[in-house]
Amino acid sequence: MGKYTTGRQAVKSLRRGSSESSRCIRLNNNLWNLLPSCKKCNSAKSDSIPTPETIEKHKDRILASWQLEQTDHPEAFEQEVRYDLVGFEEPAFVAETSLEYLSARCDFLIQERGYDSWDKK
Repeated sequence: MGKYTTGRQAVKSLRRGSSESSRCIRLNNNLWNLLPSCKKCNSAKSDSIPTPETIEKHKDRILASWQLEQTDHPEAFEQEVRYDLVGFEEPAFVAETSLEYLSARCDFLIQERGYDSWDKK
């Protein structure tokens, strides 16, 4: 997640090829999990899991990326979010709710499963 000041700037940079796509949670290539990142930050993150604080700090960029993915691939994006992140209890995709689930999932992986945490300052 890196040097960008806005989510739209990060996503535009990714689309121009001047940045990379970083998996928030390793071993998952779903649309909601692929987020724009500068190459340096992506390399530093490696297979670590972002802390809830990091997700909160970068939530505008995450939400902007999700909005563009949902616009480009609405059916696939929502299906992947429901299947892998929030489940089917929620009546419709809500970005803020999904972000809360992402934060909780990352916290679980760090606290309960022992994955290395990544806290980008």
